[in-house]
Amino acid sequence: MIALMSMPARIIRKLSIRGVLLPGLFRISRRPTAPVYLTFDDGPAPQTTPQVLKLLREYKAQATFFVCGQCVEKNSELTAEIIRNGHILANHTYSHPDLTRLTTSEALHEIERTQKLLAPFHSPRLFRPTRGLIGPRLWWALWCRDYRIAFWSQDCGDWEGRLETELAERLAQRVQPGDVIIFHDDQPNSVAILELFLATIRSRNFQFAALR
Repeated sequence: MIALMSMPARIIRKLSIRGVLLPGLFRISRRPTAPVYLTFDDGPAPQTTPQVLKLLREYKAQATFFVCGQCVEKNSELTAEIIRNGHILANHTYSHPDLTRLTTSEALHEIERTQKLLAPFHSPRLFRPTRGLIGPRLWWALWCRDYRIAFWSQDCGDWEGRLETELAERLAQRVQPGDVIIFHDDQPNSVAILELFLATIRSRNFQFAALR
């Protein structure tokens, strides 16, 4: 733990993606039969999240929505709709700050504020840091509070400004059983990328599961 406490935020994320055991890290399987985990950050967003939910129903896919507390407060009915569709809500801070610029106390306030909003939905204590960056002191504080940290292994690239067809094809070529894919359901192009990706890999018979 002393070594972890001295690591920069970016190094922590790189180690977790490469499978290095870190306390409190959400672990996934790489078995050939392992599911693929679809995850959506930064919502819920009324312009796009309903379209995402429709696609997930069509493809019978479960997903995890890493929501921001301020979006939950503004879109309470949409938040409940995510649960009614059989998905999981998880914590992505309250206002989406850069956690590396906050004190540990300030960051915990952001996270705990959102966790209280998620309590009625029986959400797990599952947290994804904004931009995938988390410092060692906050990691330790969350581990002591029984949170698990969830990063991702594949990025759909909906923030890159490239063609949706190109991004969906690239993702379809890279995805393997056990991958955790990050989308952003507040990005308008994420819907098109998701639809193209799911259609492209339909023949590979992947199972889609939520992180729990």
